[in-house]
Amino acid sequence: MNEQEAKDRIKQMISFVQEEANEKAREIEAKTEDEYNRVKSNHLNNARKKLMADNLKKWKNLEVKRRIDRSAAINSSRMEIMKARSDCMDQLLDETKAELAHRSKREPTKYKKVLEDLIVNGLIKLLEKNVSVQFRASDKHLVESVLDDAKHRYLEIMKNSTGKDYEVHLELDSNHLPPGPEEGHAHGPTCSGGVILHSHHGKIRCINTLDERLFAVIEANTPALRKLLFS
Repeated sequence: MNEQEAKDRIKQMISFVQEEANEKAREIEAKTEDEYNRVKSNHLNNARKKLMADNLKKWKNLEVKRRIDRSAAINSSRMEIMKARSDCMDQLLDETKAELAHRSKREPTKYKKVLEDLIVNGLIKLLEKNVSVQFRASDKHLVESVLDDAKHRYLEIMKNSTGKDYEVHLELDSNHLPPGPEEGHAHGPTCSGGVILHSHHGKIRCINTLDERLFAVIEANTPALRKLLFS
């Protein structure tokens, strides 16, 4: 082998080594690109999943908050409606009490009969021998005028009902009930009329005021009143 052949052989070897090196480099580059793409894809998928999970969590939180806010708004609306209805019922009660007090003054003859009936009813409930009658100061003359008739009616009713003779002593209580709501006592206790009967130094009582009767009527008819007013 001469010198020229040796040089050609060396060039071939160098060319072969370079080609192998280039091929290896391309292979390494391809693997690196594949690994990069795989890692990149995994990273993007993980990031996408995390973003979707975060968005789903935020959406669920927003949905929960929306439901809570909606429920709170509904409850607030219901409370306002209930308060408005309660205020309406209170206003109805106040207006009715005022009307009762007004009628007791405007129609004294009818009110006098009502007082007598209330006293008789209270005596029947108490069944006591000594009874004090409490009333408004403005009703004193009316109560005095019906006291004997109420007593006789009570004794007659008990005689007819039981066949026995009953005794009862009525006295006027010096402590009066509060005045009517129309008499300028809006900020203090008021009484639309009627009486309170008691015995044994007030230990046994029968409250037969118009206000108490009104409360009983409203309580017994509250569902019907609410249906009439708010349905």
